[in-house]
Amino acid sequence: MRFQPSLGEHYTKDCPEGLLFGQVVTRENSLDTVVMKYVEKDKMIPPVLILHGDMDKSIPFHQSVLLYDKLMKCKKDVQIYKILDTGHSGAEFWNKEVLDIVNKFMSSYLLNERA
Repeated sequence: MRFQPSLGEHYTKDCPEGLLFGQVVTRENSLDTVVMKYVEKDKMIPPVLILHGDMDKSIPFHQSVLLYDKLMKCKKDVQIYKILDTGHSGAEFWNKEVLDIVNKFMSSYLLNERA
């Protein structure tokens, strides 16, 4: 994320990653916050639904693409949706279309769990 557009800094002592590590951020410990590090083909991972705003200035959309690609490479059940004209959060995530996507995803997951 360091090299992608973002309003936030991800390598300073006061950034979320810095606060997580007691205000000591190194390249090594910041990598522990990268979810893709924990995605492996032989590891059980529940289905993943990714919803990301295309104008997110906190976490670049490309981060979700990288996660999606890693999950697909490891043959995991994943869906990704780009929420147009929205940032990191907001009302755009709470419209009928998006909520229908979430409902369908959750319903499918719950049905598969019962089978």
